[in-house]
Amino acid sequence: MNEQGGTIRQTARALTAGAPAPLGVTWDGSGCNIAVFSENATKIELCLFTDGGAREALRLALPEKTGPVWHGYLAGLAPGTLYGLRAHGPYAPERGHRFNTHKLLLDPYARALTRRVTAADATLGYDPGSPESDLSFSTVDSAAALLEQWDNTASAATRGSVLFELWWNRYRRLMDGDDLFAVEWSEAEPMTTPRGLANIDRAIEAFEWAVPAAVERFGSWDVAWGDVHRVRRGDVDVPVGGCGGALGCFRVLNFRTDDDGRRVVNGGDGWVLAVEFGEVPRAYSILAYGQSPDPGSPWHDDQAALFAANRMKPVLWTEEDIARGTVLRYRPGQETH
Repeated sequence: MNEQGGTIRQTARALTAGAPAPLGVTWDGSGCNIAVFSENATKIELCLFTDGGAREALRLALPEKTGPVWHGYLAGLAPGTLYGLRAHGPYAPERGHRFNTHKLLLDPYARALTRRVTAADATLGYDPGSPESDLSFSTVDSAAALLEQWDNTASAATRGSVLFELWWNRYRRLMDGDDLFAVEWSEAEPMTTPRGLANIDRAIEAFEWAVPAAVERFGSWDVAWGDVHRVRRGDVDVPVGGCGGALGCFRVLNFRTDDDGRRVVNGGDGWVLAVEFGEVPRAYSILAYGQSPDPGSPWHDDQAALFAANRMKPVLWTEEDIARGTVLRYRPGQETH
């Protein structure tokens, strides 16, 4: 199915029994019947996606099996919903069994695909670099495809950046001071270097660690950057884009880890001012973390949400503008008013 119309929000969160035929996903006007043939699977899961396929939002086990067919019915599931399948069962290549829940499967009865299917090591059930070759078991999720689609930013809504950060930090630790890149930065090629990875085996090892680490820490390997990285100040708790300079972000932010595992801004870009000079200058500014360190002050967190949302406020230049924008006046020896 493509994504024209169906929404996850409108579907039920549990499947009923459904029917073993027809095979595939079939819409009846109110929901969809899902039927998947597998003689040896111990469980089949329906995986529903949002954000153009970037996020696996829901995973539901088909509740019934009739003969070799697993089946279920999901009310509210409509044409246009992106989905895939995961199959549980034995991994015994010598007996022809290669069940691997790390791999997302296509429905062979699907009416349409939303993008080209690209063969890659991450889609294989085995590790092609293992000495055991195709008898090995791959724990690399099809999450590698997420990084192929990633927009290479650390904006709040992007998906792929959290996984990339975990992978990159792990790769650096595994390299233990060795050169990270196949080609280091060069004055002769400042725009195209550094490039490539110096050690592919360690890069793969780091990725195999990063996928389950992301799930354990954040509940998913395709979590949005802003679901993990937050501005928390006073009553404000909002997603924010930006990262450390080592990852190449223009908006450089430093983070601490809170008790709930979320990364919270504790330094970096703080005051930003953009000025257009003219007869009367025009400018916008943002003081990222508020004008007062006092949590009880209304100016403690008044700009934090603006900063996180990539917004700025106008700067008051003329005396008339300042007078209109004045909140409090004070002169020594006189009461404030």
